[in-house]
Amino acid sequence: MSDKQHNEMLGPASEGQIMAGNSLLASRSGPPAILPQTRCLNSSDEAFAVVLNDILPADVAPVLLKQLESRRQPTTALSLLLLLGFLLIAGILLYIFFPGRKPLSEVPEYLLAPDTALPRQDPLYAIQRQARKALHQQDFQRCEQLLQPYLDGIIEAHQHRHYECLLFDYFHALQAGLPEPATMGQAKGALVKLCEQDPENINWKLFYLFFRREEYDYQLFDCSKYADTWQSKSISLQSLLNRVHEARKINRRWLSDDQARHARQKRQLDWIEAQILLLLWKLEGGQGTCRFPDDFADPGVARREKALAITGEYPRDRDFLLLRRSLVETIRSNTFIGNSYYFNGQVFWHTGPLSAEIRRINYLLLNPP
Repeated sequence: MSDKQHNEMLGPASEGQIMAGNSLLASRSGPPAILPQTRCLNSSDEAFAVVLNDILPADVAPVLLKQLESRRQPTTALSLLLLLGFLLIAGILLYIFFPGRKPLSEVPEYLLAPDTALPRQDPLYAIQRQARKALHQQDFQRCEQLLQPYLDGIIEAHQHRHYECLLFDYFHALQAGLPEPATMGQAKGALVKLCEQDPENINWKLFYLFFRREEYDYQLFDCSKYADTWQSKSISLQSLLNRVHEARKINRRWLSDDQARHARQKRQLDWIEAQILLLLWKLEGGQGTCRFPDDFADPGVARREKALAITGEYPRDRDFLLLRRSLVETIRSNTFIGNSYYFNGQVFWHTGPLSAEIRRINYLLLNPP
C-alpha cells in the first residue's frame, strides 16, 4: 500500500490537527519498512507545536498557534451574559414590532358581559358560535356582519333578554372595531329601544353613551362651530346627561353585588359627566362665543364647578387631570386684570391660584404614581 492510499484511508485531518509520521516506507533493496502507525496530533498536544514549527515558516507558526489556542478557550461567563442579553433584546424587538394576535378582545371592565350561551336547539345557536369565533380572532367586522341582520328582529320581538349574550357580542364588536357611520347610526337607534325595553340593564346605557362619545369629547369641542346652534347643542348634551343620571341610579343599586365593577362603572360615568358639564358651561355661558363667564351666579358656572369637583375625586387619574387642566386653563385665558372670578368655591382677583393649580397638575402628570 502506498503512502497516498494509506492517508486517503485515514481521511483528511480536521482543523487543529496535522498528520504526523508515515505508516509505510518503501525500500528499493528489500521489503518495505513498517513504521509506527500514522496518528493525528491535536493542537493541545505538545508535539503539535514542534511539528508546526518544522513545516511552517518561523513568522507564520506562532501566529497560527495563537489563533488555534484562542479557539480552544472555554466560553466565559461574560460571553454567555452578552449572548443572553442579545437574545433578550432581539425577543423584545420582535414582540414590539411583530406582536402576536391576542386570543380575545377584552371587554371593558365597567361592562358586565353575560356568561350564558344560547342552547343548541336555538335557531341562532350556529350564528352565535360563528360570531364568537370571529370575536375571539378579533375579526370584529365579521362578527358584526353575522349578527347585524338579526338586530332589529330581536328588538322588535322583545327577545332582548333571551338574546342578551348575542346583542352584547354585537355591540362589543362595534365598540372594539371601526364600524361604518351607517352601522353606528343603526346601533344607536337600537340601543335607544333597548334602554326603553330593559331600563335596568346598565350595559345598554353604557354602550349608548360610548357610541355618542364624539358629541361630548371636550378635546374635540370647538365653540366657534356653535355660534348659531349652541342652544340645540345644549339640549342634546342635557339629554346625554340624563342618560348618565339614569345609569347612576342602576349603578348605586348594584353596589352590594360587585363593588369592584361598581367602582369602575362609577368612574366611567363620572368621566362622561365631567366632560358634558364642562361643555355645558361653555355653551350656556358663552352662548356661541369663546368668552365664558366666571362669576358664581353666571350661566353654566355651577356646572363647571361640579365638573371641577368630580375631577377632584380622582387626584392621580391621568384622564381627569387633563380635563381639570383644560378647565383651569380656560378660566385663566378668560381672566383679565381687575376681573374677579369664582373658582373652587372662592372668589379671586388675580390668576395666581389658577397658575399654581396648573403647575400642580403638570407635576402630577410628569410624576405618575
